[in-house]
Amino acid sequence: MALNPICLRCLRPMPAERKALGIDRCLKCQPQWRYKGSVEYGHKTGGNVKPLHPAVWANHKKVTHRSAKGTHGPSMQRGTTCVVVKDA
Repeated sequence: MALNPICLRCLRPMPAERKALGIDRCLKCQPQWRYKGSVEYGHKTGGNVKPLHPAVWANHKKVTHRSAKGTHGPSMQRGTTCVVVKDA
């Protein structure tokens, strides 16, 4: 009769299936992260959702900052575009 493996953190018995998968902690001791998502648009119209670890997402957010361009951009909204109309 084989004994169940024990969790390395709480030292309680855990299922043998978790040990077979290479996991050394039980469900209660295993860290749980809330994954975040990033929408990536390729050359097509629809985007793909890419799940990211919270630490990776924080860096990804800094690197992939989107800026508006065209007529809906910041220059049109702030009124920095100068239009000159000459009298006829």
